[in-house]
Amino acid sequence: WRLRTQQPNGELVTFAQAARRYLLAWPSFFLLGMGYFWLYLDGNGDALHDRFSSTRVVLLPRSHRPF
Repeated sequence: WRLRTQQPNGELVTFAQAARRYLLAWPSFFLLGMGYFWLYLDGNGDALHDRFSSTRVVLLPRSHRPF
């Protein structure tokens, strides 16, 4: 899918950030997706769980081959 979750500075996420992101994504989903709706209101396109865990999801270029 060419998606990567990373810190805003481009580094890989830590285990604590990944756990926080995962735990915060569930309430966003169960509250009628309101945390995901935030994507359209946020200037950077981050969901609420991205904001609270200091992570970003970026789209990698088509030429990127991880393996």
